Amino acid sequence: MHRCLQILEILQLICENIDYGIDLEAPSATDQSASTLAALSRSCRIWMGPALASLWEHQSSLDPFLRLLPTNLLEPPAFGNSRQWRLLRPVIATDWDRANVYAPWVKRFALTRASWVRVSNIFPILSACSPLAFIFPCLRSFTCLHPAMPELPNIASLRTFFPPSLHRLWFSCGRNSTAASLLSTLPNSCPNVKYLTISWTPASGASSHTVPLFLSGLRSLVKLSMEDGECNSLILMHLGQLSTLTDMQLYSVSNDMSSLQFTSSPLFPHLRNLSISVVEIWSATALMEHCSNASLISLALDFSSNPTTVAIQQLYDVLTRTCGHKTLQSLILRSVRAGSSHADQERYRVTKSLLHKLTVFRALKTLTISAMTLSLADDTFADLTSFWPDLEHLRLIAMDVAIGRAEPQMTLRSVASLAKNCSRMLSLTLQVNGTEMPPSGPVRICGVDLSYWHVGFSPISEAIPVARYLSALFPRLKKIDTGYREVSEEERDHLAHERNRLWREVVTQIPHFVAARQEEQGWGPL
Repeated sequence: MHRCLQILEILQLICENIDYGIDLEAPSATDQSASTLAALSRSCRIWMGPALASLWEHQSSLDPFLRLLPTNLLEPPAFGNSRQWRLLRPVIATDWDRANVYAPWVKRFALTRASWVRVSNIFPILSACSPLAFIFPCLRSFTCLHPAMPELPNIASLRTFFPPSLHRLWFSCGRNSTAASLLSTLPNSCPNVKYLTISWTPASGASSHTVPLFLSGLRSLVKLSMEDGECNSLILMHLGQLSTLTDMQLYSVSNDMSSLQFTSSPLFPHLRNLSISVVEIWSATALMEHCSNASLISLALDFSSNPTTVAIQQLYDVLTRTCGHKTLQSLILRSVRAGSSHADQERYRVTKSLLHKLTVFRALKTLTISAMTLSLADDTFADLTSFWPDLEHLRLIAMDVAIGRAEPQMTLRSVASLAKNCSRMLSLTLQVNGTEMPPSGPVRICGVDLSYWHVGFSPISEAIPVARYLSALFPRLKKIDTGYREVSEEERDHLAHERNRLWREVVTQIPHFVAARQEEQGWGPL
């Protein structure tokens, strides 16, 4: 090895300039990098420790590894050609001597669909003949992006990337029973998996019962993310028995919670973070009833239909019983943007008394509530925010106001109480009536760090008075967003366009008023 390669700075530059080629949809872009990496490995055998780790730890292609095998064993794709690798002769034991020196150094591997197409025809032979049993025996993280498509062959060979050392797995197994069966081997082949992300869409031949059976066997599982597919009550009951599970992100939960009736012990004893993207409110309520031992830090529920006032009350009552009053820091309860007639709005109204139930959670830093109708006035808002002094992100969204069906009840007085009660506020989504100015604003500048405010369709008639008022409350406010997007003159909503223009002018004027106030305050009393 050349003496210069013993200098750490030179070695680091070499490693940094190897393009590992994350995007293998254009394989020719990575051929040269693969050759470079393989050449370094062949010519610099005495590299040890940090050098080998830097070169091999993270791989996104099998090409560098395959180029370590004898040149008369495999024929690589030509430069600029995306065809497959070809096996030229039978594999013998000595073919692995050089490759297996470097294989244990690979700790993270990302396999894309394009990469698998290039090697899928030779991989069954290579994986069967490998003396290490696994291609990368010390692999800790495996990301498998879209390999489980029906047209891809030899998917079962992917099991060679499931060594016992694996801790993190992101696996897409949509609409393929073979890929689903692969996952069922995880408890035996990878008992130490802690972080698991699955794209799961059951199809013919892929029983939904496969999911809870293998998940319940992962006794070290800490975080589970299911990016699609539906979890029924049986799956939830299995997951709820995992004592190590602290984070769970589910795409959808079914309406049938009948299986939960047969469990007497609380579920998810150590769950800290729960997120469900699509759920009916009564299913969420039934699930939370069985999470009485979970000390949740964050909870996010996206309801698939607008919940009624009665259903909201039932959920809030359950949350106040099962969630820790001093531990819950993030609460997100969102409804879909689905309209109902004026006559039905009262059935969906979130009232002051309902919101007051949530004031038991004094440690909240993030709060998002969206509903068809919110009954919020200035005094109500001031009272509520006084219970949440640590709030940093607040989003209160009334759908009827957001779609222009109703005007907001709150005025600019509400944000004055927010500045007083929540001095750590960073971002805000709140619709107010900006046409009603308080009789007098604050004299001295407050220290609130609020930098972003989404005002939606909030009415406003003049920019200068509003900017003057807000400059003392939120001197660091950099962006006010209305959600308005410019369209052609023919399609333009002129009222929304004018309100957007005035709110943008408010933002541009705030720094001038802040500078003037700072200068006045620097003079001291006259």
